[in-house]
Formats: sequence, structure tokens, C-alpha cells
Amino acid sequence: WRDVLPGTERIDLSLVNQLMVERGRPPVWHCVSDGRALFVTSPEGVMARDLATFDLLWRSVPRARPRDLSVVQFRMNVGTLDGDNRDRLDELSTVTLFHEYRGAVSYGHGLVFIIEQLGATGERFPTRKGIVDPNDNYGIGGQSEPNSLRAFEADTGRAVWTRGRGGAADDELRFVHFYSPPVTCGPHLLSVFQAGSDLNLAVLDPNGKLVRKVLLGSARTGLFPMNGVLQPTV
Repeated sequence: WRDVLPGTERIDLSLVNQLMVERGRPPVWHCVSDGRALFVTSPEGVMARDLATFDLLWRSVPRARPRDLSVVQFRMNVGTLDGDNRDRLDELSTVTLFHEYRGAVSYGHGLVFIIEQLGATGERFPTRKGIVDPNDNYGIGGQSEPNSLRAFEADTGRAVWTRGRGGAADDELRFVHFYSPPVTCGPHLLSVFQAGSDLNLAVLDPNGKLVRKVLLGSARTGLFPMNGVLQPTV
């Protein structure tokens, strides 16, 4: 079977191919399986395909829908010089090659997990040659970008729970930055997150409840790339 990866119809594939060769950065699409379905994630969200027939089972829609490129260009070119992206990659190509969290996906306890994240204020996209500015990292004394850990039912695609940004008002993880979707460890889930200057390991129930957190270490913000992934293993 064969299928076009979601989102490719809006990407300048010749430019992506060029940057893959020059920079050694393949697109961020990844996939996992529960033995029955194949779950593929990309800048367009997550889709599930039946492994036996390759039929599309379900597809999620990112909460932040892609904006019209003409509007994005206008907004980027107005105001501070830091927001000027005229000589840089378009947003979708940037996400496809450099926003690694958009390709991170995991499975466990009948759920599929992904990370959703809004763009940072004043982020400058890589140049058309694939050169990334130092602002890929948090600045010294800066704040981490809050993002969301989301869980979907593997069978139906129904969004089950969200931790972090967009979660409940009393969510103690509402302002943290998750670095990866969780991996399973016995009856629990493990995920790495940053809160202020502390890097932590979250131990979660399959229903998203925080069982406990383990401090891994403390350091200035900016130690890890904002759009990178720190995937735990067991």
C-alpha cells in the first residue's frame, strides 16, 4: 500500500529535499503501532490507518489550525525587526524540518500521545539555507514555552485528556514545557518536562493524573532546544 504523508501538498518539496541533503535533517514525521493500526504524526496532526487494509481509521485536527500564509507574512513583516521572516523559510517548511516535537508520538494503555505547542513570540524561522538562529533555545533568564500533552483513544481518535497548556484551570502542569510524549512503565506513563529552571520526570496514570514528579536537575532555561525532543526510555 502507499499513501501521501499528510501535509505534503502544501510544502515546497524541492526545497525540503535540498535541505535534507545539505543539512541532513529529514522531515519530522514518525509513526508507532499497537499491532492493529499505524499511527502517523506530522505538522497536520495524527492519523490512524488499519494495518491489514491501510484504510484511514481516524485523523485528529490540531487545535491551532494553520494560518493563511499571506496573513502570516504580513504580520511577520510589521513591527520589530526580530519578527521579519521575509528571507526565511515559510512556517510549514520550518515545522516540517525543525520542530521535532511535531513528529513525536507514542502509544500505551490503549492511548496515542502527542505534543502540541504554539509558536514562540518573536520566533525567527531558519534561513532558506537551513541556518537556525540562536533563538532556537530559550534565552538566559527567559521563560519556557508552555505546551500541551494530549491523549487520544487508539480505537476512535477521541481526545481523552490534555495536560499542560489548555488543560484544567487547576492543572499544576498548566505552565510547564513537555519535551516528549510519554512512554509506558508498568501501570504508569513517564514524560520529561521543564518547570522554570527545573527538569522533571512526570509519573502519570493512564487517565492523565499526576502521581508524582521526580526532579532530574536544575539549570538555566535555554539548556535544551525549545522545539527539540527528550524522549525517555525504559
